[in-house]
Amino acid sequence: MKFKLLSIIGFSLLSISTQAQLETPAPSPLAKIEQKVGLTDIHITYSRPGVRDRKIYGDLVPFDKIWRTGANYVPVFKFTDEVEIAGEKVPAGEYSFLTIPGQSEWTLILNKIAKLGGTGAYKQEEDQLRWKVKSEQYPVKTETFTFNIANIQDKGATVEMIWENTRIAFDVKVFFEEKVMKKIDE
Repeated sequence: MKFKLLSIIGFSLLSISTQAQLETPAPSPLAKIEQKVGLTDIHITYSRPGVRDRKIYGDLVPFDKIWRTGANYVPVFKFTDEVEIAGEKVPAGEYSFLTIPGQSEWTLILNKIAKLGGTGAYKQEEDQLRWKVKSEQYPVKTETFTFNIANIQDKGATVEMIWENTRIAFDVKVFFEEKVMKKIDE
């Protein structure tokens, strides 16, 4: 009887230990994109959900409501130097990135609270910047939610967000000349 009880306990512990070590693919895996633009590093950390035969915008992601922009948690943007977006200066630092999708125009938000788990803790008064962009029809269906940093030049780049057949893009201007001149003056 004692041996039987010990065997059951041993198998139970082995089963629990095996389950704890089992790893399966994440449905919305973590992604990081890093790019040096001029002399400024831009980092974006986000989750990548898939379309998976669903209608995304206007259905899974409703129009005119704040969206965490991806899955699992709000994406984090980090700029190592001051940048300019939509004509406004944004100090170096980390920001959460949220959106309010519209049928043809979106509101984009950089919020000062960088580690928002979702939209529940979001407070508009903590916004660093809010601006509007037109959405574009993207010619190729993109299964996996994607951020990209494109059109890289010394003075700036374009941040793209692409999913399903929709593309949202905005320019980020960097100030490498000022940084170089400061170093020369020193």
